[in-house]
Amino acid sequence: RRLGGRFRAGDACPYYLFHPRTPRIARDLLGPDIDLVVLLRDPALRAWSHHRHETRLGVETLDFEDAIEQEPTRLAGETQRLLDHPAAVSGPHEHFSYLARGRYAEQLERWFESFGSERTLVLFSEDHFADPDVTGDRVLDWLGLPPVPSAESSPIANRGDGQAPPPGVLDRLRTHFAPENERLARLLGRPVPWPDA
Repeated sequence: RRLGGRFRAGDACPYYLFHPRTPRIARDLLGPDIDLVVLLRDPALRAWSHHRHETRLGVETLDFEDAIEQEPTRLAGETQRLLDHPAAVSGPHEHFSYLARGRYAEQLERWFESFGSERTLVLFSEDHFADPDVTGDRVLDWLGLPPVPSAESSPIANRGDGQAPPPGVLDRLRTHFAPENERLARLLGRPVPWPDA
């Protein structure tokens, strides 16, 4: 309001995109006319970073390769259980979903079903990292808010330890996610900025 725009309230949480019930809950609570902003990161690097984060928290005790191998077993039936039981929560679904969370198209399809693709601005983290002011202005414009005068760079929250995945692991992740990235590009009608392999 101070800058001449309307008041907007928002909430942000990476798990919202992935949780299978959240689109329906959001629509039931807020109605169909909300504006959504989704920021997607290279799924290969996201999976590695997610594992590093869970390890730092002490939640994950397996190394990355073992965690990826065990992911299907750990997550077996969890999505359906979350859909079937409104009060259900799932630690494995939230914490051990390293590869599953990189299947962005299936997650966006749930949100599009509840709100329509026209209500969703999908951005890529790589664009934000390259020019946060431009990305920030796109979000504000999408929300019908005036631009905010640029300030000094904001601190990065949840910064990891900066350790990159070993090249062989990264290659396997990129190969794994290549079909998912193609599906996402078709859904969005534009290419994604991540390498295939």
